[in-house]
Amino acid sequence: MAYTSSSLSTAQGCFRKYRYRYMDLYRPAAVSGPMLAGSLVHRGLEAFHEGLTYKNALIMMYESTV
Repeated sequence: MAYTSSSLSTAQGCFRKYRYRYMDLYRPAAVSGPMLAGSLVHRGLEAFHEGLTYKNALIMMYESTV
């Protein structure tokens, strides 16, 4: 297991949170609204910067929610 500054900081703050996140690899099932919006914007910008047209970037964003 590789240690990062984030994982060590998490362990120092709350070992149970560290265990869930880095050892048990637990991820919450539900995604919050702001997290979903941020992910969509990230995917759209990524597609746009890869050379896709604006329309195709929007399609990629839409398809990632389905």
